[in-house]
Amino acid sequence: MCSDVCLSILHTTKEVLRERKYRDAANGFQMIVKGLEFLIAFDEETYLSPLYANCYALSRVFAFGLYDKEAACTFAEKACVYAHM
Repeated sequence: MCSDVCLSILHTTKEVLRERKYRDAANGFQMIVKGLEFLIAFDEETYLSPLYANCYALSRVFAFGLYDKEAACTFAEKACVYAHM
């Protein structure tokens, strides 16, 4: 199931984040966000909060790990949109 894949990727992403492998963490969070964006079409109530949280986490990885302000702003804006849905 897609949600199981997202959870597996999240587990791995948290591990690489602890190892300060920020590019790998960003890639993991991006995969999770894409999966959750797909899943909200089927069950918005269940997946919207995790989508918001993972967009926010991704924005922080870009801002403070990779120092990519443009990408950080993109995902922070997405997090705000999902927070207000």
